Amino acid sequence: MVATVFLTGALAYAAVPFTQLSGFTSEEITYLNVNTRGSLDLAGLLIGGMLIGVLGVLYDAAIGQAVTVEELVDAAPELSDGEMYRRALRIGREHIGALVNTLAIAYVGTALPLLLLFYGFGSDSLALNINREIFSTEIVRTLVGSIGLVLTVPVTTAIAVRILHRGRSS
Repeated sequence: MVATVFLTGALAYAAVPFTQLSGFTSEEITYLNVNTRGSLDLAGLLIGGMLIGVLGVLYDAAIGQAVTVEELVDAAPELSDGEMYRRALRIGREHIGALVNTLAIAYVGTALPLLLLFYGFGSDSLALNINREIFSTEIVRTLVGSIGLVLTVPVTTAIAVRILHRGRSS
């Protein structure tokens, strides 16, 4: 899990400046900035929020994959590392499909007022709307979280196979 959190953090750290997000997305952030006299790194706060928002799902996926490998090792220790990895990865892909949907639904639920606001901007073009920071932040948050989640399965599976399978066959 630590490896996937690190990868997701690196992705968020790269995505925020690449997309030129400032972190000013809500009234609360403006008040926070005023109350701290501008001393807070709002882009850093945004990155931290992205990571906190995805930690639970990353944890769930990583633990699920590690347990999957452990059960496969117990059930069929004679499998090669490659076969063990392929079988665990196949199980993990199904789990990730459900978790990505859960993550997207959670973000939509949180951003429901934002979606209604988007609906109210009907006269503006789609390109203009998705480039508003409030919208683009949610898009980047969803993409970073989903990519981090998708990376969790192969990374955790590879580490678990290496530690659990090789550890028992030695």
